[in-house]
Amino acid sequence: MSQLNRFFSSVFSIPRLSSFAALSLALTVLSCLFASPQAQAQTLTVLHSFLGGEGEFPTFGLVRDSAGNLYGTSVYGGIFGNCDNEVGGGTVYKVDPSGNTTSLHDFNNGTDGCNPSSTLAIDSAGNLYGTSYPTVFKIDSAGNFTMLFFFSNPADGSTPAGTLFRDSQGNLYGTTAGGGNDGCQSFGCGTVFKLDASGNETVLYAFTGGADGAAPVAGVIRDAAGNFYGTTVNGGNYACQYGCGVVFKIDTTGKQTTLYTFTGGADGQWPATPLVRDSAGNLYGVTESGGDLNCGKPHVGCGTVYKVTPAGNKSILYAFKAGSDGSHPTGGLARDSAGNLYGTTAYGGDAHNDGIVFKLGNFGHERVLHRFNNIEGSQPWGGVILDAEGNLYGTTQYGGSLGQGIVFKLAP
Repeated sequence: MSQLNRFFSSVFSIPRLSSFAALSLALTVLSCLFASPQAQAQTLTVLHSFLGGEGEFPTFGLVRDSAGNLYGTSVYGGIFGNCDNEVGGGTVYKVDPSGNTTSLHDFNNGTDGCNPSSTLAIDSAGNLYGTSYPTVFKIDSAGNFTMLFFFSNPADGSTPAGTLFRDSQGNLYGTTAGGGNDGCQSFGCGTVFKLDASGNETVLYAFTGGADGAAPVAGVIRDAAGNFYGTTVNGGNYACQYGCGVVFKIDTTGKQTTLYTFTGGADGQWPATPLVRDSAGNLYGVTESGGDLNCGKPHVGCGTVYKVTPAGNKSILYAFKAGSDGSHPTGGLARDSAGNLYGTTAYGGDAHNDGIVFKLGNFGHERVLHRFNNIEGSQPWGGVILDAEGNLYGTTQYGGSLGQGIVFKLAP
């Protein structure tokens, strides 16, 4: 299955992969500290367990406001009407610090679309911005919903996906998984777009499916000079079916530069999640597969954490082994002031194969912070966010009291 199809599966169905096993040794002289990714003493609190009416299957990650409220999207649940009578059209929800949960909007295939398809963005006034199929929307701090743009022309892009970036002038920047041209099996290879404060859309770049990549499903980030950075899950090197994916840069003139092309081997394949960037301009991300090719069936690898320098030099910071260290990282990374990286894998951890939360230090040492066991959550697809006290917050797509996912807090 192509990674683009896996993206659509995560939005419109219930994906599962097979399990894997094994774990490598580390430096002998420091074996007490580094021999295995032993779980650190962390306290997990289930802040909310989804029941259907307020949402089901929170696939994507969270944002947090200054008061400690958490906001997210659920792919299904809410109104069981025009989107899908069996599973619902999805929701935008709020969880306060006490765990009280409110549905801010239920999608019902009017001007709002169906099935929200990204982690939300939030501005300083508390307004939320996101994507659904096939819209860009805003929910203000009073809970009012506004459809900002409806993708109706394939040339504008189709199937908006990935977290939006908002600048100080109120412009939004994002990606679409398809559209922009008629390549990539006539679906279109995807776009990077700009939406101004008046709702006018401009395609900044349309991918061709060649060396520039295809299917940018993760959104973009921007540096102080106005350059954008992101990933495509397909295209680039076609050693992988539909291509192994790339890391790209788009400058202020709209010129696209492929910073790194994945090969599907030890360097990884299918980078489907957002990047993070440090003050030196280095980019960090994860690939769902590739890495240790002794892991996974048939030898596709269990995923990596990688770094790409501004010059396009890439290094693998960690390759997952599918044992207690987890497998298939699917959410974006969080980075603290010391340079440590935090993330999730959808699978692995223990015999339950329900995924983990991990910390990766500056020297590539992985420490497992939590292993899920289905009752408290399963398959944390959305990554984690980090607060000033070192608490991590995230979601699991499954598990909880009814198996419909949870919102969790992991305290140090």
